[in-house]
Formats: sequence, structure tokens, C-alpha cells
Amino acid sequence: AFEMQRFLRAGYSIEEAEEKFQAGEVLPPTAASRRPAPRPPAGGLSPMKPKLKRSLSEEEERSKRIEEVMGFTGVEREVAEKALEENQWITDLAVNSVLDNLTGD
Repeated sequence: AFEMQRFLRAGYSIEEAEEKFQAGEVLPPTAASRRPAPRPPAGGLSPMKPKLKRSLSEEEERSKRIEEVMGFTGVEREVAEKALEENQWITDLAVNSVLDNLTGD
């Protein structure tokens, strides 16, 4: 049926199209069918999906801040945690507080 439609669109009468179809004839490819396949998107076969970043729980966030204070000041975990608690869990303020206490200011 597809080849019959192609014969009809090419200008053949119904009788001619049917004769050619029954004889197994086919029309040459059209310009549209000879067109090269579209290129894949740049950067690979599929677009990159953005990596989702999991937000930290409150406990994970606090633990991270304690580690930051400990790493910067060299104090024990308990000292870092106490400094953060006294400074509304603001890392910079807690570091300054610890360093002030270490230097005796």
C-alpha cells in the first residue's frame, strides 16, 4: 500500500500504479529518505542530568561544623561543640571564640 501511494504521488494512474506494484517495481528513494541521520546531541548520546545534592540533616550539619572548628583550631570535639553552642552554631564565631580562649584574650 505504501509503494502504491508513492506511485500515485509520482503521477501514475491507479491502473499504472497497480501494474507496477504487482510487478514488484519500486520508485527510487526520495531526497528526504536520502537525508543523513540527525546527529546525536553534543556531549554524548543523552543529555547530562544534573547531579542532585542531598541536603544535610540538622545532625549532619552540626557534625560538619564541629569538624570544621576542630580542624581549624585543633581543639577536642567537646570544646568545639561547646563553642558552637555558645555562638548559635555559627562556625566563624565559634572559631574566634576558641582562638580567643587559647590566646587568653
